[in-house]
Amino acid sequence: MNDKQLAFLRGGKTKRTLLTLSERKALHDVGMDEVHQTELSLWRECHALLGHALTTSQRRFEARMFLGSVMHSAVEDREKLRTEGWDPEFWLHHMRIVKLRDAERAGVSPKDLYYHNGDRVVDKKQIQQWAIEFTLTDKLGDVSLHHLLSRTLDYMEQKGYVVVANELNLSHVDGDDAYRVRFDGTLDFKVVDTEGRLGILDLKNYGILNVYLKGDNPSKVTLSPNEILFNTQLRHYQWLNYLKYPRERVAFYGIVVPTNLVPYKKSGAWGEAGTPKGSPLFIGDAMSHAFVMDYQSQVLTWLRQIGQRNFTKLMPTTFGKPSCPTCRHFDVCLKDTSATSVADMVSGPAFDYLRS
Repeated sequence: MNDKQLAFLRGGKTKRTLLTLSERKALHDVGMDEVHQTELSLWRECHALLGHALTTSQRRFEARMFLGSVMHSAVEDREKLRTEGWDPEFWLHHMRIVKLRDAERAGVSPKDLYYHNGDRVVDKKQIQQWAIEFTLTDKLGDVSLHHLLSRTLDYMEQKGYVVVANELNLSHVDGDDAYRVRFDGTLDFKVVDTEGRLGILDLKNYGILNVYLKGDNPSKVTLSPNEILFNTQLRHYQWLNYLKYPRERVAFYGIVVPTNLVPYKKSGAWGEAGTPKGSPLFIGDAMSHAFVMDYQSQVLTWLRQIGQRNFTKLMPTTFGKPSCPTCRHFDVCLKDTSATSVADMVSGPAFDYLRS
């Protein structure tokens, strides 16, 4: 008995699904019951990278992702950010929120979850130090992080963008059985402009995180209209938004870059001392609805190949320079001459290295 026959007997309609039962079951078998844009990006870069991510038993939590999530959490709490962001306790509060969420996703106790900054494990003392540094003005050119983020939100409002939702969950559950697949994503900002058009914006921490992780100076960011239009993350969010709100039509994309509001320390050809380095907001056209449907077709094609364990090593390059030597799976992946893909290695002893 198929889904339509079962629905007829129940006297109702079936819930439309993007993937068949057998396709969803195949994704469960490879550990892909939740689909994120980051995982699809891994697969596009090199199929083997996703294969390693799915078959490695331990997930590594990076300090970069942790601090980025803390900043997003603080922006979501935007009213308290403006009034309490000067207090390290405000940042410690959001650090606890992020860690609890990460631990829940990883299925471990918060005390058993550790963040890594390069080869070093982040300890409690470092967490407290970051919370203090976020309130200081010596890291970002005479402006503290909470002022920088607050000014970015003010800038958006001054330009006429009204935030109708932020940190908006756009999850879509495909199927209503034991093999349901969840498409997961969280949109930073959904906004309406002065013309009443709907837009989706993504907050980027370009240039900021390295200030606290590496001691770098924040640099100016410039993005072209094509870089906005073809932004893979915004395209993915637009598609998820369509799945959740099919009647909405997204008209524009935006990238929010707070680092551009860091003032110049010295005067020069680029600008006067004390003035911001540039606009923190880059706006561009969104993909047409036809392209959104085309993207959906691509995603489903990728997922079917993933379900078939197509984890071939693509050996990616950047401007002709091989990326493999810098990959943390280099030894087990490329130096293994007995397998041409991760799929061949999953059932063999070669993958015991990763499981350990």
